[in-house]
Amino acid sequence: MIKHIVFCIWMALCCGVLLFTVYIYAPGPSSDAGILFAAAMTALTFPSGLLVSASIAMLSMHHQEHWLAPIEDLPPFMSFGFLWVIFCVLGYLQWFKVLPWLWVKIRAFLSQ
Repeated sequence: MIKHIVFCIWMALCCGVLLFTVYIYAPGPSSDAGILFAAAMTALTFPSGLLVSASIAMLSMHHQEHWLAPIEDLPPFMSFGFLWVIFCVLGYLQWFKVLPWLWVKIRAFLSQ
């Protein structure tokens, strides 16, 4: 029961970040919506969110000329939505699959 409540709260926060970011997004270099999005999603998916943020930063710096369209040229709901799915999938796997599995293994090991 607690796991489901925590999941619902976590998912609501993730959805809130996406909706708020798309709402406040203003095209152009003066928009800090991307920074807010990256910081909030990294915090919600920490530590795996650091890997996502670092990977996206490296890809955008080194391979942007090979993309069909730069990510900042996409509509905000597409670019933020794509990144949001990546953050959420990794965060979900980390917090609700891997961590409980590790907890069970550690408790079993300590009870021996």
